[in-house]
Amino acid sequence: MRTSKSKPAWVGLLLCGLGLLCSGCISRVSKATYPDRWAAAEVVSATRCPRLAGRYENAGELAASGEKGSWCGRHGPYRGQWCGESTLSQNIGNFASGDWVELRQPDEDTLIVVSSDPTIEVKELHQKKGDFSCNGKGLERSVHASAMGIGRNMDETSVALDTLSVMATAVNAVTAGAGGIRTLTRRFTLAADGSLVMTVSQSEGGTMLLIPYHLHEENFVRWTPVARPSSDAAPTSSIASVAPPTDLPAAHVGIFEATNGRMWSKVKVTNLDGSPVNTSAGYPGVPIAMEPGRHWVEAAAQTAHLIPLRDVDTRYAFEIEAAAGHHYRIPDKPSACLAPGDIDAALASSSIYHARLSVVDETPGSGRRSFEVEALCVSGRTYVCVPPQGPTGAPMEGLQCVRLEGWSRGYYGKDAGAVPTQ
Repeated sequence: MRTSKSKPAWVGLLLCGLGLLCSGCISRVSKATYPDRWAAAEVVSATRCPRLAGRYENAGELAASGEKGSWCGRHGPYRGQWCGESTLSQNIGNFASGDWVELRQPDEDTLIVVSSDPTIEVKELHQKKGDFSCNGKGLERSVHASAMGIGRNMDETSVALDTLSVMATAVNAVTAGAGGIRTLTRRFTLAADGSLVMTVSQSEGGTMLLIPYHLHEENFVRWTPVARPSSDAAPTSSIASVAPPTDLPAAHVGIFEATNGRMWSKVKVTNLDGSPVNTSAGYPGVPIAMEPGRHWVEAAAQTAHLIPLRDVDTRYAFEIEAAAGHHYRIPDKPSACLAPGDIDAALASSSIYHARLSVVDETPGSGRRSFEVEALCVSGRTYVCVPPQGPTGAPMEGLQCVRLEGWSRGYYGKDAGAVPTQ
C-alpha cells in the first residue's frame, strides 16, 4: 500500500502567492491505495441499494493511517471536510459514541443507525429525503458546502450556523480573495469477508489570494463485523418490506435526561454501592444510562442572584427506582434553596433543606406520567456523606450527615427542615 501526494496545500498556495513557483502548484491530489490485505469489495447492483445490514465495530481501520485533510485545524473540520475520522458512527450517522454500530434496512428507502450507547438517539435516514443515495458503487452520503462553511457535517444545520457561514464566506472573499466549493462523498459497501468498507472522497475548488486552486483527497476505511449475542434478535440481512426491529439498547436501561435539555442542567447518578454511573455532573447536561434498580441522583442547576451579584449552585438529591425502557427528567429548572436575608450568610450556612421534586417519566409508546420524590436540597458547597451503622454518620467539622430515612447517602451540613418561602 502506498500513498502519493504533493507538498501541503497551504505551503504551495503561499509560495504561489509570492510568485515563487510556477502556475502548476495550485493543484493537490492525494489518493490512498486499497490495501491488498483487505478483502475485495462485492459487486453492487446499479439499481438497488447494497445490503449493509449488520453490526460492526465502531473503531475503523484507515488504509492510509495518519492522513488528515489539508485544511483541518485544531478546532475541527469545516463543513464538508473529512479529517481522518475512522469511527463508523461519525461517518455514517454524524455522532461519535459507542463500541459498535448496527445498521438496519427495513426497506429500500430506509437506513437505521443504532449505537451501542443507549443514550444516543437512533438515527433514521431516508433515500427519498436525500439523506443518502445508491448507485453501482455503493450507498453514498454526500455534503456540498462553501469552502468556508461552518457546522461540521451534521445532517441539520441552524439559522445561526448558516448565517455565520455566509458571513465567513463574504469576509474571506473581500479580505483574502478566497472562496470555493467543497464536496465530501462517503461511499459504503460490503467486502467479501463481511466487513464494511467506506471510500471517502473530498474535492475542493476555488481561489486563495485570487489564485485558483484544486484539492482532491481519497482514502478507505473498513469496519469488522461484530458477532451478536444470542439474546439479541438479529436484523434481516436482506432488504424487505418488514417493520424495523424494535429491540434497542435503550430498551434495557433507564435513562435520566438532562433537565429539560437545557445548558444549565447537569445530572450525576451513583449506584447505591457507591460506584459512579457518570463521574461528574458537568455542563452541558447529557443523558445518563442507568441499569434497572435504585440509584442516587443529584440534579444541579446554576441560578443568578442579582443584588449582590452571585452565581448560586443548587443541588437536589434523591433516590429513584429506574425501570428498563423508561426516560426520566426534571421538567423545570429547580429553584435555589436559601434562607431569606444575607445571600453570603445563607450560602455559608451549610443548610440542608427538605423538598419535594417533580420528575417526569416518559416511556416511548406508552405516554407520560409525573410523580414526586422526596429530596434534599442545598445551595452552596457541600459534600456527599455515606453513613456507617449509626443513624447520621460521623461529624465533619461540626456538620452531620443529613439523609432521609432508608437512604444510603446524604449531605454533610445542618438539617434546616423545609425549604423556606422566598
